[in-house]
This record gives sequence, C-alpha cells and structure tokens, in this order.
Amino acid sequence: MADGSARVTLAWADGEYEFRLGLKELRILQEKCGAGPLAIYRRLVEGKWLVDDIFETIRLGLMGAGMEPSKALKLTEQYVVDRPLIENIPRAQAIIGIAIVGPEDDPLPKSKATEDQKSPQAQTESSLSPPSTERVLQ
Repeated sequence: MADGSARVTLAWADGEYEFRLGLKELRILQEKCGAGPLAIYRRLVEGKWLVDDIFETIRLGLMGAGMEPSKALKLTEQYVVDRPLIENIPRAQAIIGIAIVGPEDDPLPKSKATEDQKSPQAQTESSLSPPSTERVLQ
C-alpha cells in the first residue's frame, strides 16, 4: 500500500501475531538501522543484515499493529535476543516486505490515464486518425 500500512499475521514466538510497519514505524526503523526500508529488506535477503535490521523490524512491526511498546520489547527480547537470529530473518523479511509492496491481493490504484487508454471513446477523441474498426471498413 502507498502508506506502508499493510498488515501481516505470522506464526511467531508463542502464537500468531499481527505486524504492521506504517510510515511512523518505517521512519523510526530507518533511523535506528541507518538505512531506508528497501536497503534493510535487501540486507535481510542478501544475508548482509545487521542485528537491529531483525530486532527493530519485528519490534516496530508489533507496535505498528497496536501492541503496547513494553510488551513488544519484552517479546522481541525473549524471541529474538534469546534465540538464534537466523530463525527470525524470514519473519523480518515478510514484515518489511509487505510494508514496501503491500499485500499480493491489494489492487494497484488505477490512474485516469490508464482508464482513458482502455476506453475506445477516449482513444478516438484523443487521436486524429479514425478508430481501428473504421480503418477496416474503409
């Protein structure tokens, strides 16, 4: 989604949790990690991640979905700090990835230009040449 507000529910820690990185959380994330969301995502995918790329993505994702900051911190410390980091890389990728591109089933907004291009009437009105059906008949 354009505002980065896409949510994702993931099996994590001791259950299923909802994660969301809105613009507020993305700004905090890039400040804490010293990189923008796409750079952080790339580091996670390419194996060039920093510890905070994982920790902060998960913590802020929980907070962005509505969890109290103290509970998000406690869970993240328990299930990221006290666990092998590699376990949480796929989750961090999913959380930041959905914030960047939105959910798969989220349709892209149509622009007026796109709609005009599909309209046969708009094509004939904007063009000096006759529509294709008239060319065939001539």
